[in-house]
Amino acid sequence: MLEAYKRAARIYSANRKKHVLNERVTEHWIMGSRDFWFAKDVPTCDGIGTEYMRYVHEDMALYRLFDHVAFAGALGVWYENAKPLELPVTIHRVDGQTMYFSINGEKGEFCYELKGGIVKKLEYPLYDQYEATSPDFRYSVYTDEGNIFCRDNCAGKTTQLTTDGSDLQPYARRYQMISEKLISKEPRILPLGLKWSPDSKRFLTYRTDTRGISRMHLIQSEPLSKTPAPVEVSYPYSMPADAEILTAHVYVVDVESKRFRPVLLDGQPLTLFSQAMFDAKNDQLKWTEDGKTAYLVRYDRYFKKAQAVLIDMEACTARIAAEQIYETFGFTEYFGFASQEAFNDPGLLYLPESEELIWLLERDECASLFLIDAADGRIKRDLTPGPYTARRMRHYNKNSRTLYFTASGRESGIDPYYQLLYAVNLDSGQLTRISEQTAEHLPRFSPDGSYFIDTYSTVQAVPETFVCRPDGTPITKVAEADISRLVEKGYIEPEPFRVLARDGVTPIYGIIVKPFGFDPNKKYPVVDYIYGGSQRINTPKAFQFHEVMDMDPMGGLQSLAQLGFIGMIVDGLATPLRKKAIHDMAYGKPEECCGIEDHVCALRQLAEQYRWVDIDRVGIWGSSGGGYATVRAMLQFPDFFKVGVSLCGDHDQAKYHTHWGDRWVGPYSEVAYHNQANHNFAGNLEGRLLLIHGDMDDNVHPSATIQLAAALIRENKDFDMLLYPNGSHFLDQHPYVTRRRWDYFVRHLLGEEPPRNFTMEQEGN
Repeated sequence: MLEAYKRAARIYSANRKKHVLNERVTEHWIMGSRDFWFAKDVPTCDGIGTEYMRYVHEDMALYRLFDHVAFAGALGVWYENAKPLELPVTIHRVDGQTMYFSINGEKGEFCYELKGGIVKKLEYPLYDQYEATSPDFRYSVYTDEGNIFCRDNCAGKTTQLTTDGSDLQPYARRYQMISEKLISKEPRILPLGLKWSPDSKRFLTYRTDTRGISRMHLIQSEPLSKTPAPVEVSYPYSMPADAEILTAHVYVVDVESKRFRPVLLDGQPLTLFSQAMFDAKNDQLKWTEDGKTAYLVRYDRYFKKAQAVLIDMEACTARIAAEQIYETFGFTEYFGFASQEAFNDPGLLYLPESEELIWLLERDECASLFLIDAADGRIKRDLTPGPYTARRMRHYNKNSRTLYFTASGRESGIDPYYQLLYAVNLDSGQLTRISEQTAEHLPRFSPDGSYFIDTYSTVQAVPETFVCRPDGTPITKVAEADISRLVEKGYIEPEPFRVLARDGVTPIYGIIVKPFGFDPNKKYPVVDYIYGGSQRINTPKAFQFHEVMDMDPMGGLQSLAQLGFIGMIVDGLATPLRKKAIHDMAYGKPEECCGIEDHVCALRQLAEQYRWVDIDRVGIWGSSGGGYATVRAMLQFPDFFKVGVSLCGDHDQAKYHTHWGDRWVGPYSEVAYHNQANHNFAGNLEGRLLLIHGDMDDNVHPSATIQLAAALIRENKDFDMLLYPNGSHFLDQHPYVTRRRWDYFVRHLLGEEPPRNFTMEQEGN
């Protein structure tokens, strides 16, 4: 097994260190032009370098953003011996011919003339992660001890805008994971909870009150400070049974007059629940171009009532322009996190020139875009009728009244999750398909709508990125991913499959990864990588190898394939992005876990189709909601799933974040929450189970796993458990945890003895 472990470690290492060139192009619009710049991966003699490129729309061509050799020389005062293709900088903005950036290891920010010149240090930072700077860069806002301060970057003067903020009643504070501050030397900083108007005259913010919120507690047994005594920390954390949950009141701030006013709705403060709270970098709150109106989608606590809220910035008042009531739950504001494309968008567009709204709603069979009269909330037209799912508005051309959007499930004969680009006229309702390729498309329109950038791929076709005209005609090829380095590491191409769900009628879709040295005459054990949360699908649709947010999008199946396993991912019923009725199967039944029974059906059908699938040796693993689903699968189907590894599972939703249980279960009662709690079925365990949790997990508290362990002990069940010191919710980022997962499957499912104390870091280079 040692050689197999070395192969697995090489592909594991490749996942965490860039091995795919130009997997995804990230465009940055250049102010004062129709151009954009991006970082292009280029091969070098000692690895992968970066070349900064500019697309010039007037020429419809690509050029270098600047002379890399000259710029490396200009950095010499601040950073000696900079390499032209390994520049130690983070570019924040390109404005005309001036570039603003930070230098690794240097405090402050700098600027450089693209046509050549010297590097100058700015007097004030414009891209400090602790601040929110206005669009015209004149003002920067930051917080201190719960209060808001505003600095005039021209005058160099700072003004304190609030004095009544505190740690328990702070302004502009998003939820910050307490574990980050305790276990990371460089904790992630969340953007401030405020949003600037396009004209830089005002910003919207909010104030939260945590005084009545329940608190969770953690004990850090291994403090980074190496003090002998453990460190106790507590943090606000509301749960489904709590009467009080986190809310926020919204304020308008005029930076010139320093006026700080509450936004009123029907004479009362506009109140937001956590899912509607915005920040400086997300788009849950949007503005009209003139900055006179802001708008957002607000839900009630249980996500049954969705309201389109318009905020008049001058009057400092809000009104409900439209409303949608759901029998189960609303979800369209979460579409941005339901697949690989992560984005923040409420699915709402306000058209002030015609006093209309376009709103993504699940009123009927599937999610659809509705044209609504913003004066009275009346629906004027279903813009996307038919049994397919509208996904995201991409651009609106107000001159032609044409909306560009992506949707899935409209075209027959292809994966119903693939996003394609379409255009629809608001007046005639005429629909036009723009995307030609059968793939997952991620189009991004230029600010003026004169073109869009389209990256498309499948799990078997590498990403290609083009600049296209609005009708879809390609103009310029920007990049194509290169996976040759990855193939050298042992990458195995996933294979999509289609089977039927438990009802014997509904098609469900997934992928498998065959084991290294595959021989169709042999039988191989299978590992099912599962995620149990009903808010997203788990199967990749686009090519994506490198980890995102400390998570491998393929769940480590590439490494498991090197060890001799078949890997599988499938999305059963009770999942989003298809028919509303399919998703509604999750309501009141979190134990559905994205259709565990459908996973069993899928594996049995695969075993019928392929004799090399050993249906008697099935393992399962997952993290967070997948950790919950892993245990649930072993308790619900104890004769089917033989081995499971559960990471940081939320084994009882009654003890998890209120917004989770409130949406998927509804109002709390012991009866409603009984069937979903894994500990109530601990006596069903038959297979080998490894529970892993981080002792500093402030998302899913470690008590979730400890209480499950207590139930298993009461039932006299054998199981294994690892409590990871200073482990947060992202446990899978730790090589030790991954190696222990490999060992568990190799020993108990493959029937081999793993190499003792295998070191991932040494063998993974």
